[in-house]
Amino acid sequence: MRYLHQLKKYFSNGLFEKTISTHVIEPQYDADTSLWFFWTIQQYEKYTKKTPKQLWKEFGELMRTILETYKNGRHKSIRMDNNGLIWSEDISRPLTWVDAQFDDGAIVPRNGYVVEVNALWYNAVCYALALAEASKDKDFLKEWSDLPMMIAENFNQTFWIADKKYLADYVNYAHQNRDVRPNQLITCALAYSPLDERSKKRVLDIVRQELLTPRGLRSLSPKNKSYESVSIGNVYDRDRATFNGSVHPWFIGFLHRSSFKNLRKKPISLMQKQF
Repeated sequence: MRYLHQLKKYFSNGLFEKTISTHVIEPQYDADTSLWFFWTIQQYEKYTKKTPKQLWKEFGELMRTILETYKNGRHKSIRMDNNGLIWSEDISRPLTWVDAQFDDGAIVPRNGYVVEVNALWYNAVCYALALAEASKDKDFLKEWSDLPMMIAENFNQTFWIADKKYLADYVNYAHQNRDVRPNQLITCALAYSPLDERSKKRVLDIVRQELLTPRGLRSLSPKNKSYESVSIGNVYDRDRATFNGSVHPWFIGFLHRSSFKNLRKKPISLMQKQF
């Protein structure tokens, strides 16, 4: 609890800052950081005796501020569009965890509608509504209750690749990026997901088939022409490999959570099969 409240020191201009440090001169903001805060409170709720009403009393105002910052486009590089989805774009630097940068630009550009950002956005709105409903916050419910349905509908229309049965990594005015990456897995692991059960299973299938290793998930499918099998060379080459093939262990927790929930298999047998 103390740590959660200490995070408020790094909250400014309606969002959590990208870097937790006392040495930051001018804060930067990413599209996903503040939305992970809602997920963090969800985990906190699981392992404490805090009620939804208590959590809304403690964090409701902060949650409301974050959601309004996205909705109203307070930061021009991060905004909610009329379709309910979050558009994030900055030509000078990356705005997600895929943050490798070289010469004032992203090594792996992901401008536009980003899959995990919008999954986290849906989860954040739905969770805030659940807490507000428990607290009978009529004003919040009136303002936000219609949004989840819009987000879910447009999320599926935007990201779902019908002929491939998985989610696009990002979508912008130029194209729908079809790279098979682990970011789509986040959609299956959240408490509130815009996907139906059948679609979640499809996503889990391709993640296990193309990305799973004994050490974690690959950042890009080996079938992709941009796949890097080793991380060698100069800084640019190594950073490129980090997000174009390197294995990231932190995704394993989300894979297990998704598999247990959506495939309804026993944890031990599932882990033995995977590893």
